[in-house]
Amino acid sequence: MKRNNFCVTTSALVFASAVTLLHADVSQGRISLTDLRAEGVAQPMGVEEAAPRFSWRYEAGADAPRGFRQSAYRVQVASSAEKLAKGEADLWDSGKQQGSDTLSILYAGKPLASATRYWWQVTGFDAAGKAYAAQPQFFEMGLLKAEDWAGAQWIGAKADRPKTLPAYLQRLKDYSFETRFRILEGSAAFRFRAAYSWTKHCGIEIRPGVPGAFIVTKVTHDKTEVLGEYPFPSFSTNQWHTLQVTARGTNFSFRLDDAPINNEPLHDDIIQEGTVGLGATSEKGKKGVVQFDDFKLTVNNETLVQESFNDPVMFAFQDCIFSNNSYSKVKDGVMEVSSLNVYLDPKEGLEAPLFRKAFSTEPKKITRARAYVAGLGYYTFWLNGKRLDDYLLHPGNARYNKTAYYTVYDLTEHLGQQNVLGFELGRGWYAMTTPTLWGETFCRDWMAEPALRTLVTIDYADGTRQTVVSDPSFKTAPGPILLDSVKAGEIYDARKEQPGWNRADFNDQKWSPAVLAKGVMPSAAPGLTAQLFEPIRVVETLQPKSIEKIEDEADAWLVDFGRHMAGSVELRLDSTPGQRIRIAYLERERAKFGPDRWNSFNALTTGCFQNDIIIAKGAPSETFQPRYSYNGFRYIRLEGLKVKPSPEQVTAKVFNSDMADAGSFQCSSELWNKIWMAGRRSIQSNMHSIPTDCPTQEKLGWTCDDASPYYAMAYNFDLRKLYEKRLQDYADDISPDGRINNVLPSSWAKGEDPAWVGSYVNIAWLHYMTYGDRRVIERHYDNLTRYMGTLVKTGQASEKPPLHTKPQRGLGDWVHPDGGNCPPEGALIYHNLYFYKYARQMAEMAKVIGRAEDEKFYANLAAELKKAFNDYHFDEKDGFYYSTNREFGFRQSPQAIALAFGLVPEEKVDGLVKRLVEDIQQKRKGHFWVGILGMEAIADALSEHGRADVAYAAHLKDRFPSLGNMIREGATTIWEDYAFDRVRSLNHKMFATPLGWMARYVAGLRVEGILDEGPGFRKAVIEPYPCPEQVSFAHLKYDSALGRYESGWRKTDSGMEYEIVIPPNATALFRLPLLGEKNTTVSESGKIVWQNGKPAETVPGVSAPNEENGRLVFTLGSGHYAFNMPANRATPGSGQAQNVITPP
Repeated sequence: MKRNNFCVTTSALVFASAVTLLHADVSQGRISLTDLRAEGVAQPMGVEEAAPRFSWRYEAGADAPRGFRQSAYRVQVASSAEKLAKGEADLWDSGKQQGSDTLSILYAGKPLASATRYWWQVTGFDAAGKAYAAQPQFFEMGLLKAEDWAGAQWIGAKADRPKTLPAYLQRLKDYSFETRFRILEGSAAFRFRAAYSWTKHCGIEIRPGVPGAFIVTKVTHDKTEVLGEYPFPSFSTNQWHTLQVTARGTNFSFRLDDAPINNEPLHDDIIQEGTVGLGATSEKGKKGVVQFDDFKLTVNNETLVQESFNDPVMFAFQDCIFSNNSYSKVKDGVMEVSSLNVYLDPKEGLEAPLFRKAFSTEPKKITRARAYVAGLGYYTFWLNGKRLDDYLLHPGNARYNKTAYYTVYDLTEHLGQQNVLGFELGRGWYAMTTPTLWGETFCRDWMAEPALRTLVTIDYADGTRQTVVSDPSFKTAPGPILLDSVKAGEIYDARKEQPGWNRADFNDQKWSPAVLAKGVMPSAAPGLTAQLFEPIRVVETLQPKSIEKIEDEADAWLVDFGRHMAGSVELRLDSTPGQRIRIAYLERERAKFGPDRWNSFNALTTGCFQNDIIIAKGAPSETFQPRYSYNGFRYIRLEGLKVKPSPEQVTAKVFNSDMADAGSFQCSSELWNKIWMAGRRSIQSNMHSIPTDCPTQEKLGWTCDDASPYYAMAYNFDLRKLYEKRLQDYADDISPDGRINNVLPSSWAKGEDPAWVGSYVNIAWLHYMTYGDRRVIERHYDNLTRYMGTLVKTGQASEKPPLHTKPQRGLGDWVHPDGGNCPPEGALIYHNLYFYKYARQMAEMAKVIGRAEDEKFYANLAAELKKAFNDYHFDEKDGFYYSTNREFGFRQSPQAIALAFGLVPEEKVDGLVKRLVEDIQQKRKGHFWVGILGMEAIADALSEHGRADVAYAAHLKDRFPSLGNMIREGATTIWEDYAFDRVRSLNHKMFATPLGWMARYVAGLRVEGILDEGPGFRKAVIEPYPCPEQVSFAHLKYDSALGRYESGWRKTDSGMEYEIVIPPNATALFRLPLLGEKNTTVSESGKIVWQNGKPAETVPGVSAPNEENGRLVFTLGSGHYAFNMPANRATPGSGQAQNVITPP
């Protein structure tokens, strides 16, 4: 993956320091200082911190001496590279500061100015006083004040949303609609005043037959009430009928074939707004199939929508995405629907707008030029017809009424005398119009039409400045993208392209002036802020594994790319003018022929109506790739090509937030290697500026998915910037009373389950422990205390304060093997488990930032919760924990989480572990029986309590329920459920949590508690839990903020070998497992360090060990280590060895 600068710059100069410094060649076994970052980014443009954070690290060659430690550092900041090269640090010179810290050194110099570049360098010193440095780097400030935008305005193509905006989002109140319909099979279904697809609506079912029936119902969540039922002597199928529905106030009236159905209006005062749906339902075992034609929607005597279904692409309805074994299609002038409801979704007037601004530069030398660009939801930027970035779905998703992101571009080398700024805006999450799964795009807080804000500054050598600002002088016109939706895909009409529109010589006389945008969006820092987290880029391309004909279609093909991914497809085709090509993105192969091939929006087929439609212009090698949507898929179905495409014409583009790789894991078990890779792909597929659950039907930032698989994510990718952004999503979302949504960013679904929304506390702590930056805690601490106040308040009102004892709504241990989603034992016990965890984490965070009173409060709260939890949930007779629903008996997840969180009193631990192992091995036949919360904790808990063998054996299972079962059934990513026949999404990262266990327990690398210098992997713990008779070797590589760690072990014919790598300036506690060996001898690189029960030879970098709890404990300095422990007897373990892979 790319690791280059996130903001766009064109050049970087190389400078030599005036001081003689050591720039060591790592390949020669020397130490070098490297990876200089300001605000966590190499040479960032758009820094807005008054005191930026500086960081760096060291690298060592394989032959470098062990135990390197920085003893002091000096940071210098200057206003120019030339001054810095002369040693003139006119902004700040820290002086020589004692200490080894390299991760978060705060600037403490003169005030920094907006839009100004500064240069900095760091000098590090070792214990002997030797100096180390890297080449100087720059950081550039962003726009810090509102006036820095120099009058640039938010502009758009339209001030108001079109009247044809989907009624689904407009929530229309008084309206009437009429349509023709013909029942082919089953019954006709109609919905009006429908809010979301199934939660609340009024409905009509027309049943044919002798007699027939006209039934009017009201549905509120799971409750259905019949408002009226009107019989017919007979009602025939295969004949056209007309229906008219009128809703006025609280009254409804209906006409069928121009005759009134209800002489007195029906009345309902509960459902007073909503949209329109047309559909078909099954009847007496017959699949519902209904055709519709000539639909018209009237509001206030104005026709808003009139649809004749003559265009199979641009018609005014959209499928509900949960519609299995069903389809909708428009063909031969009618819309045919089978066993689902389609909702009003007009597509006229939703083109992606183009903007251009021509300007001339002055005939003077340009010394510096910048563009500051913000677009809502997404934008693409051209200067003089050329792209200056390779970003997709840019900028990042946010809660737009609180935060929006801009990007800084260096234009210095790209400007001519005559120039044109060109922009295209995509709707993104800011302006989405298509119906969605939970109605999450209905965000009153911010949704509006796409908007653009930009400022260009041009500085000349004579000291003058020229500016170009977004305002109504920009010209706009509709582009060739007729519709774009993050979820639904794009409709692209290449015939509407305007060649050269983004170049200076284009005639824009027919274009219209831009208008001032309406919407609730920030206009200056801190809300309008530079995007310093990773942009979304193409990170991989794939060619098809196969292309097969869909048998009963003349122009349809099924393309298989061999594995699941998130992204889109690029087509390169010779076309004819007006040729229509549809790309349906599929997670699984379903029907290749028959009516189900039309099911373009089926959750089990595509996940979320993932379709791109191209209307070709008729050019050779015509190329198409969507810009403002992405999909989860393995297959695509191509329709509209009579000639089989070649593999070179169809390319899958994998794209996601371009996080740097952070780690890899390999072991002797081929199954585990596949699980790791599947988990890694699912993590990658669900990082598109926010961590999401899946790339298909939802694409949503569920809070539990931020924290539960955190370790799996962090040991694969560098999360430091993306998760700073994620924490800002929580800060934007939290309400004044401390409530947090289940999904971020959103303005719906307030969360009540601490295991989910309390992830705010969890990831703030985990981020600090992983990357060692206390500012993260300082920034969010007050919000975290506000959230914790909601838990404390609930506990104070309970029967056993501070514990929660009243049944609570929640999601709990989601997706358990018993079927369904919420666990049968209820969510209450999970509320209390996580309440306790967060209290402990808050005490630790209070300690970090010096809040002594808070530390005491949260420590006492945790102690009280622990006692109350055991008093309330632990059954002394049965010897385990119950939730509210005791009839379901022993449940693995509460026991495992209680053990992992340290809630179990010491005297109860052994008995509970024994009971847990019995349930796994006997009742569950060696399987874990857990949902996502239990999966995160259970292997950790077993490992820490002496039964890693049980964890190994369970994770080596390949039958239901297990991740191995997913792999056996063909998974290339992690699924939302354990088995193919019950899973919805085939690319879900929530069950990727075992990757964290493999890294932290199998390989044994972690940061434990607040050690003296632990956070940020300054001081790591390497404590592997090998079970060599089940897995014969394992090896982890992890690039921490301080550098590369490695932890590996393998079983040999003579015993056990351990390979350890610790980066410069770090130390580690290595806890070597004795595996039951007595009087063993341990050597390191051939020298004996332990023999006859005591330390032996002294070895550089290795402290004298001591024996603790069946392990030898060493303190190691930086360097490469090879430990060997010969076996005096057979090395203990359980199960069959998985010697599939040869160790490196």
